[in-house]
Amino acid sequence: MRLFVLLSAFAGTVLATAVLVEHGKPLPEKRISPKVMIVTHYDDEQNIFTGNSADDSSFGNLLAQTIPVKGLFSQFPDVHCTHNSDVCIYVTGEGMSHTAASTMAVAFDEQFDLKKTYFLAIGVGGGNPKTCTMDKVARFTIQPTLEYELGGDDVPSNFTSGYFPEGATSPNDTIGYVYDSEVYEVNADLRDAVAAFIGDSVLVDAPDAEAYRANYAADPDFKIGASKPGVRKCDVISSDTWYSGKVIADSFDARASAWTNGQSVYCSTAQEDGATATALLRAHVAGKVDYSRLILVRTITDFDRPYPGQAAIDNLINDGGVGYAIGVINMFKGGNEIILGILKNWNRIYDKGIKPKGYVGDAWAVAGGNPDFLLGRESGGSPVSIPEPPGPPVTLSRKSRRKI
Repeated sequence: MRLFVLLSAFAGTVLATAVLVEHGKPLPEKRISPKVMIVTHYDDEQNIFTGNSADDSSFGNLLAQTIPVKGLFSQFPDVHCTHNSDVCIYVTGEGMSHTAASTMAVAFDEQFDLKKTYFLAIGVGGGNPKTCTMDKVARFTIQPTLEYELGGDDVPSNFTSGYFPEGATSPNDTIGYVYDSEVYEVNADLRDAVAAFIGDSVLVDAPDAEAYRANYAADPDFKIGASKPGVRKCDVISSDTWYSGKVIADSFDARASAWTNGQSVYCSTAQEDGATATALLRAHVAGKVDYSRLILVRTITDFDRPYPGQAAIDNLINDGGVGYAIGVINMFKGGNEIILGILKNWNRIYDKGIKPKGYVGDAWAVAGGNPDFLLGRESGGSPVSIPEPPGPPVTLSRKSRRKI
């Protein structure tokens, strides 16, 4: 089942004559400085916002302005904004590559001043029935994608999985080489604040989705997954691969825990969040955005493993899509509450920002600070030195890559 929202019209905007100059390039007379930038990944995710944002209970018509941005995905070449530019939205395209490139394009576009903008990266995804049933707001995005893989009969009999980290010797080794794409931590204090805006009562359910979730109640470990839609504060696995099955899901669960020193709670899957964090952290270092204003939200449309008695392949491709429509609807409902909460409390709280009490950033601390995961363990959380760039290719050894 898929949900489509018809768009009634598009409205254009003409940029003012450029009179300012930065780095030798002309800038618009007044740059657009949204309070919230919604980051979506494909048409349904954007359409649910643009089709409903003009309602009285929302924040304004997102199609009031259309701003072309060079470098965005050709199918979605524009950023759309409300008439007062308080809220804007763009589509990255699905997957890591599209998302990183599109987000960098927006972050570095000189039509915008994004230094105080909250980036609400929101979309649908899979869920871990042990820990989540509908909306989740994350502290960590974990990306177990630079991996070794053995398939089918090639997997040794004593291996629990054919998928394990590069630099490791078996799935028992949860950590191998560290490339600094494995873990990103966002502002946990901001996460807590915006999660409180979403009440369970605003989320919707459907009889077919409720009946499907009931299958998971046969396993006590899946009690949460079988329950009604609710909001959870837990974390996301980012991977271009859409996976299904207990073996790989448990493997990623163990990986997430090991890489974050037991701090993460894996509850959802996504194909873009790690790329969004990567792009915005680099833009932060360049002085274009404030990485501590990144919010990661996913609503659950399906589960990452089958219910008791179901084959993994059926969970992957034959679940009937019963959770898709309510997942998309709840994405808007939850996102709308977050946006309204930020706008209503802008002068009192969000203009100044919510300062993180803990670490935010990557494992190599490219923006400074003391990582509390991966490489941060080497010296008990003291500042981490970034490895020197490798020498010429002829001297590069795989063993020279940073291991912990």
